[in-house]
Amino acid sequence: MPWSGQLCRTGIYRGLAIVLGAMCPMFLSPANAQDALDGRLTEVERRIDLLSQKVDRLIELMKAQAEGSQPAAVPGIAHGGGQAPAAAMGNARLKSGMTLDVFTIPLSGNFPEEPPSESLGQLIDTDVPILNYGAFQRDATLVQYASSSDVPFVGLYWRGQIEVAEPGQHVFGLLTARAKGGKRESSSYGCYLSLAVDGEVVSRKFGRIRSGEKIAQQAAVDLNPGYYSVAIWKVCHSETRHWQMDFSEVRSTMLMRGPKDATLLPVPKSRVGHL
Repeated sequence: MPWSGQLCRTGIYRGLAIVLGAMCPMFLSPANAQDALDGRLTEVERRIDLLSQKVDRLIELMKAQAEGSQPAAVPGIAHGGGQAPAAAMGNARLKSGMTLDVFTIPLSGNFPEEPPSESLGQLIDTDVPILNYGAFQRDATLVQYASSSDVPFVGLYWRGQIEVAEPGQHVFGLLTARAKGGKRESSSYGCYLSLAVDGEVVSRKFGRIRSGEKIAQQAAVDLNPGYYSVAIWKVCHSETRHWQMDFSEVRSTMLMRGPKDATLLPVPKSRVGHL
């Protein structure tokens, strides 16, 4: 038997056998050698292409394992519809500050639980996680609308994104404090605050706050790692009619406690902002 025929049948090296198998017709059928060779070469090219795809996939899996990740779809967010998970945000980074809309609301006897449809103006408040009237007071155009005693309600509506770094229960809180002393020390201020995470209001609270007092509220939410929308609606006014409140006296702070944290702490500036 010719040496080429013996080699074709050994099957020891599959890749070599495929190539030599394409050459076998040259020895076995001289009359049709060219056609047979073309057919075999086409089959060899197809198998090499499949082998190349498998090698690429193996390299991808090895890289993913080395980086400690899996080349699979990122799990969805457990709470609500959710925002894009952090791993899917690519190079996106939060910009400093939250969007702040300012509202003046005529006296009606009740605190509005939601912001009105139109605001006086919109700012980027970089004081967060401190939620006070500072950005509003620094805007000369907006603050003049609230200088009249005919406008006892001033509402502030913060919106932005918060980054969650680990899965599990997260506790969000608001701590509203009134400075001790001041021009209206003997009067009380009424404040209504609501906190929404991932488009859902998780905490609402109304309280009367006198000089040196605080209002605390909190809510627990189960979240996966990712970026979530967060919104705070705050309305405060003096409960003594026709007394304009001193906006600098009332300050709120946004707090958060992660699954491994021991206590509620102010949200780090690097983890709250806008996209």
